Amino acid sequence: MLWRLLRRNDLGKYGEEGCWAIVEFDTANEAVSQSIASELLQKEFNVLLVGKNLEHVQKPLAAAHAHKRIAVLSNGHLESDERSAIFTKSLGSMAAKATIVIIPAADPACTSRKLNAENTIEPNSTLLLLRTILPSLRKDRPIAIAIVGGPLSFYSDEHVLRNDYYEAFTNTLLQEMRDLKLENVEFLYSDCHSSSSADEGQARSGTWMNPSPESYAKSVLQSVGCGHAQVVAYWPHEFLAWVLWILLLVLPRGTLQSLGRRIGL
Repeated sequence: MLWRLLRRNDLGKYGEEGCWAIVEFDTANEAVSQSIASELLQKEFNVLLVGKNLEHVQKPLAAAHAHKRIAVLSNGHLESDERSAIFTKSLGSMAAKATIVIIPAADPACTSRKLNAENTIEPNSTLLLLRTILPSLRKDRPIAIAIVGGPLSFYSDEHVLRNDYYEAFTNTLLQEMRDLKLENVEFLYSDCHSSSSADEGQARSGTWMNPSPESYAKSVLQSVGCGHAQVVAYWPHEFLAWVLWILLLVLPRGTLQSLGRRIGL
């Protein structure tokens, strides 16, 4: 945690004139994805936005960063094989130019799925998108992939399930990268740990415990360069995780929940 807090940003090694970053959007993480796209544009990246109905996102970004290139690729209405093939070809073409890829984590409900005996996972939207992107990535320059999650509650087993899921996802992804001989790709996972539920966390965003989308976006990008590891990017949450872990060892569960509510966490 302290190393990431004090270290310098490593985005420079992924950025050069004409480099692209791919940022996927989903409805749950739209504000964070938009803030990440804005931060990347400020860092002189061109940005490809991938998602559904993103005109309301593209226009303000284009107005604020008129000197940069912003492209949009819609992943809506892919029911037909022809549309799906066009999307795959277009995304693969852009992936060949990309050095940074930002993808929202699968919905937390997906993390409770039963893992198979090989500790790998069934295909989901995140993995399917990566399988489209990975074969097109260049092997002659550094590539960073960040999988960005939303608020997780300390007071449930959700973060434990997510950790199990990430371990399985890592095993699956590493095997696929080995098959493709991609040795230049680093990936990280970023989660917002919250003392409240996901819905409450969104409603109270902007506090020390529930960061604004802008703060979280900066923290995600600050973590780029940490290597092939699971990363809790927003450092106050990681610090609190250590504190709560110690408290969990010495306090009954109900007492800790009550204490958290009293102090407004």
